[in-house]
Amino acid sequence: MPYFCLFLSQNNKNMPSIKMDSSAMTVITLAAPPPPPAPRLRRIGQVVAVGALACAVALVIGTAVVWSNDAMIRHAIVWPGPLGLGPVTLGFDTRLFGALLSLLGAAPALYALVQLSRLFSAFARGVVFEDENVARIRAIGIALLVKVALSPAIQVLTTLTLTINNPPGARSIALGIEMNHLLTILGGLALIAFASVMREAVRVARENHEFV
Repeated sequence: MPYFCLFLSQNNKNMPSIKMDSSAMTVITLAAPPPPPAPRLRRIGQVVAVGALACAVALVIGTAVVWSNDAMIRHAIVWPGPLGLGPVTLGFDTRLFGALLSLLGAAPALYALVQLSRLFSAFARGVVFEDENVARIRAIGIALLVKVALSPAIQVLTTLTLTINNPPGARSIALGIEMNHLLTILGGLALIAFASVMREAVRVARENHEFV
């Protein structure tokens, strides 16, 4: 946010009504409001802010829907996962615990989507080079790394949940490493690095908006 500084010198003869003490000067600081955002930036910010929240809601609802249907569980979770075509036994406890595990694994993504919504909401208001935005970008990057870190434990517990009710000898624990894990790590590290660059940009922008 830019600041304007007004200096009143004790040697100013045009202002005889002001009595100054022994100090050299008095500083009055006035904060100027941020400039209005460009129309395109405002539109993009509003669309992304609403879209990110919509994705978060859809993720939660979609998790509940998938775990409530046997066919969806096999199609969306079992077959693409490390179990492949292995046998699974589905029951109410399996669905409930599996849904909770999926929500736990999705928690970092939900947090990142909320931060993304807040970030672009600030952009839509014309607030760009601020420390709060730097913190949000860094938080999104960290959330992506946390999601990848949780993924192995979530996969192991999910496969165990799906096979715990199988006959002896048919229970299994499986773990799979996918390419999107590597891409998510790279994306998280890139966002953290970008936050560091933007922090410096915020400092330079603040200095450029201050004058004497």
